[in-house]
Amino acid sequence: MKTVKTIFLLLAIMIMSCTAEPPTPTPDLELVTADLVTITNMAPYLATSPITITGALYYKDVPYGASGTRQKFDIYVPTAVGEDSPVIVYFHGGSYQSGDKGDFLVASNQSEIQEYIDENMAFVTSNYTFIQSSNADGLGVYTSLEDGPKLYEQLTSIQNLSSMNLNMSRTAVAGGSSGAGMAQFLAYSKYGPVIKAISLDALQATNDILKYDDIFQPTWPTFDIVTEATNAGLLTTLVNFHGGAVIGDLTSDPNIVGVRAKVEYLSPGTLDSYNGAMRIVAGNVGVAFGPPTSYTEIVHHQLHAIATYNNAVANSNSVIAEIPHLNLTCSPRYKFIIGELAL
Repeated sequence: MKTVKTIFLLLAIMIMSCTAEPPTPTPDLELVTADLVTITNMAPYLATSPITITGALYYKDVPYGASGTRQKFDIYVPTAVGEDSPVIVYFHGGSYQSGDKGDFLVASNQSEIQEYIDENMAFVTSNYTFIQSSNADGLGVYTSLEDGPKLYEQLTSIQNLSSMNLNMSRTAVAGGSSGAGMAQFLAYSKYGPVIKAISLDALQATNDILKYDDIFQPTWPTFDIVTEATNAGLLTTLVNFHGGAVIGDLTSDPNIVGVRAKVEYLSPGTLDSYNGAMRIVAGNVGVAFGPPTSYTEIVHHQLHAIATYNNAVANSNSVIAEIPHLNLTCSPRYKFIIGELAL
């Protein structure tokens, strides 16, 4: 298969494959509630919205973790008096190393946010911790992903504050590319039972780098992500994604192996904690289905959407999808989410 060297620049950011049987995963890494921020008044965060949204208050740069400068979110809260508001959480893309919560707050998304507010639903757009360029800590991308549950805990802690009135037991999560990975991790966590819908655009089927082969090899047997990374001189980038020092760490270090198991999403049982609805939209819009020839085609290949869709069907989740190779189309994100969160 023809590969382009740049394929691995994003590889450090994404997901892949492993043929070896992993050791027993380490126990769940528990969130430290003490790391959350004590907020008793939202007034200091009240701000002017960068786009015109009526019937809502806009709060900016609300912190949800004491350990990172990127642990902040913006939120639109309906001002209409009524039932507590369900909550939509959106995570931006950017390969876990770029992007910003403000990227969604542009004119092209204004009508979508207004649709949520009109239905008495709050809308959150959040930043999250980026992967460090060199950090052999055994966690790698996990430091990004665990910000999702932390954000949920912070929102829960402020849901009954004056002007909030949020209903965190009716939550939807959404995102594109790495943001879809953030949404998946939160939905598949212990908070899965209160997540009613997830919408995944241009998603990756797994956040375990060594699992890409499991996705691509059944269709193209010569695909081998470690070989490709080595040939491109970017093996270190691949290893850093999971916090290793050398490639062997990814299969021999018990902590790394355990963390990889938490973010691979492909094994049977991954969706056991999540019984909500799913919307899956494949990436590579306009690109014909075939062997990937660039990094954008690999990380957003339709095979990712197909693998996730098949997993959802096997788990009996309610699922809609837009996957050209399967001749599937679906409704816009806002219609799907509103339909699932409506009381």
